[in-house]
Amino acid sequence: MSGSAMPRAVRIDATKEHERDALDVVKLLERASRVGYTRDLIETFREAAALDDCGALNVMGMDPMELLVVPRLIGLIITLPLLTFFSDVMGLLGGALISETLLDVSALQYVERVRQAVSDSDLFVGLFKAPIFGFLIAVIGCMHGLRVRGSADSVGRETTRAVVKAIFVVIVLDALFSVFFEKLGL
Repeated sequence: MSGSAMPRAVRIDATKEHERDALDVVKLLERASRVGYTRDLIETFREAAALDDCGALNVMGMDPMELLVVPRLIGLIITLPLLTFFSDVMGLLGGALISETLLDVSALQYVERVRQAVSDSDLFVGLFKAPIFGFLIAVIGCMHGLRVRGSADSVGRETTRAVVKAIFVVIVLDALFSVFFEKLGL
């Protein structure tokens, strides 16, 4: 049976690796471009600088990096793989629902075809990249947050820079990961 004669829901073409990477990048770009998240993060650093909290923390013998940066790093390193896994599961469930309701493909056929088309390495690759991207997004956001100096204009400028830089880093690093995983045969 030729590829074009298969039902649309059952047809999975040879570019599944590229589709997998594209979906991972879309999820990560969505997270990196959360202007509200980045603005809140940077606003926290601005408020800390305005109140001279960093100096006060140093006087108390506490490291501002430990209190302001590390929790954000840990948070994104943990939550981005969870978000990746959750979006993978929701995508599969959504695909099953659409296949069943609109395309008359039974759930058993859908599950069988997904098992043929998706390997464990597909899940591994996404879950491997997610904490690395989470770390980089958090580092970029925190770096720009620490650069804020006093005004709301500074917050807006650093938020924009952080979002643009995070998106650029995610796209470039994902391309490098694609080459790396292609060489590994994953």
